[in-house]
Amino acid sequence: MKTQVPSAFANGLLSSAEEALAHSRGKKKLRAVRLELPAAPKTFEARRIVRLRKHLKMTQQQIAEVLNVSSKTIEGWEQGLRVPSGMAVRLLQILENPRVLQKMVGSAAQ
Repeated sequence: MKTQVPSAFANGLLSSAEEALAHSRGKKKLRAVRLELPAAPKTFEARRIVRLRKHLKMTQQQIAEVLNVSSKTIEGWEQGLRVPSGMAVRLLQILENPRVLQKMVGSAAQ
């Protein structure tokens, strides 16, 4: 059997669990972080989704893979037959303006 080297994610997760355990035992004081999120748009209209996809030079299949939805879902959004859910709207917002994510991450690091 092959031994796997822990990934950076796994190491971070382990470190977080160790911190939580130390805190629960009274050995570590944790600090609270306030995360300021910009308001997510209520929805993305069909033409806005098409414009975004074309700006990114992506096919419907490619953007579907990025968002972890089917290409039929993207097609439905672009034709106005369906509307993206809350999580998809947030991801579309980040794709449209990556600084939104930088702002979110930046506020958490402070």
